[in-house]
Amino acid sequence: MQQQLREAHGWEEHTPEKGSKSLLWAIGEMGEIISIIKKKGDDAIMENSNVRAHFLEEISDVMMYMCDMFDCYDISGEELSEAYAAKFERNMSRTWEENKALYENKIGTELKDD
Repeated sequence: MQQQLREAHGWEEHTPEKGSKSLLWAIGEMGEIISIIKKKGDDAIMENSNVRAHFLEEISDVMMYMCDMFDCYDISGEELSEAYAAKFERNMSRTWEENKALYENKIGTELKDD
């Protein structure tokens, strides 16, 4: 879908540098999601069809920018699915005590690489 959108609008840039910009734009859209949550509240998102539609539109923007980033870094759906499944398995087997300790004891210091 991202390729189709890019072709329809003549957006030719398809590089890792564009991918990093897409990530930044996704973060900006997340800010819009946060704003809806803060300004409208959870109940409105669940019960007001207009608020919910706006909320879902902003979530879709995030997904589109993320998919654009994946495309720019040549990350396939299969590769992402495998990484997601591996991360799920890791999360299923880990204790969250280690995660809590990591962030409580390492704030302001460099975190270990995974």
